[in-house]
Amino acid sequence: MTHGMGSVVGALLSSLMNKNSEMKPELFGGCAVYDYCSGKAALVTALRVLAKLKKDKCEVVVPAYTCYSVAASIEEAGLKMVLSDVVPETLDFDYQKLKSVVHDKTLCIISTHFFSKSADIDQARKLADSVGAYLVEDAAQSGIDPERGVMTSDIIVYSFGRGKPISTNGGGILAVSCDEISAELTSRHKVMPMPGRIRELKSALMMLMNDLLIQPSIFWLPARLPFLGIGRTVYPDYISMERMGRLRVLLLQRLLKRLPTLKASRRECAGFYFNRLKKCGRVSLLAHLEKSESFPIRFPCYLEGDIELSRKNKSLSGRELGISQMYPQGLHKLKEIKGFCLNYGDDFPGADFVSNHLVTLPTHLLVNASVRRQVVAWLVGE
Repeated sequence: MTHGMGSVVGALLSSLMNKNSEMKPELFGGCAVYDYCSGKAALVTALRVLAKLKKDKCEVVVPAYTCYSVAASIEEAGLKMVLSDVVPETLDFDYQKLKSVVHDKTLCIISTHFFSKSADIDQARKLADSVGAYLVEDAAQSGIDPERGVMTSDIIVYSFGRGKPISTNGGGILAVSCDEISAELTSRHKVMPMPGRIRELKSALMMLMNDLLIQPSIFWLPARLPFLGIGRTVYPDYISMERMGRLRVLLLQRLLKRLPTLKASRRECAGFYFNRLKKCGRVSLLAHLEKSESFPIRFPCYLEGDIELSRKNKSLSGRELGISQMYPQGLHKLKEIKGFCLNYGDDFPGADFVSNHLVTLPTHLLVNASVRRQVVAWLVGE
């Protein structure tokens, strides 16, 4: 998402004048909310609290295909991870297989929303309740939805890093429906440090730089600079534990006002891609994307052959158009998880299929008709 110079400068000035930067609970269904410097920090804090409340449980069940930061957060929290396979058509748990790994040592199940498609929270809730476990929603890719209705999980984790539905170039929030969890989080949140003013200023400058580099006309430049990490997914080796900071909270408040415009732009992009690609033999689409209300942060599709995000012709590569994988491999292929994953080495064919075939297409506000046509041409091999 592009921040807009006015939004960033306005938030910076407001933060310097010490204007109110509290998040409004009504944006989260009236739940208690807590801000952190990243989605990772938010998840680490949530897991530590859950482990304190249920000391006899230590296992966290996650999809075998999900963000590497989820695994790193479980490791940082000192817990054990259990993987469960996903269904490529839904990108959600294979619930029959999920049943086989949930038991009395399960502390919580983390359900992940992908590309504006919600996970089956009701089914995950029933499984969690059957063994006395908590249910955590990873909403990093779905973002804040003021109209989502009653919260049925115990905790929702939001992330506002680069590439998220609403981005403040970092930051995360926990929304909590359980009073017992909220009481423990409140005491921890009060003593968590805030970032300093210099770091806030650096953050504002980075946001403006990102807005410049995401312009389609020059995206070829950052795509060719490996130190920027564009399109790369790495396993975090350090997780900072701080609050979100006044600047990012104020910017988030401003960006939420632009949410309807953002959703409309992404719907238009998704509709264009779906209509152009639905008859393409080398591309398979997820059925839910045909619905008019779909507004994915990136448009997902499966390529017939294994992914090769290399140069397709002499002048243009997919990455330079903003075409990329999501995660290059499932968690089960990461050597970093070997020490704390209880079913490391098992096979997860659903996760393997997704990582080998899924590509995602840009849908942000700057993706105009010309860029969309180039993206489609790259995919169909024209």
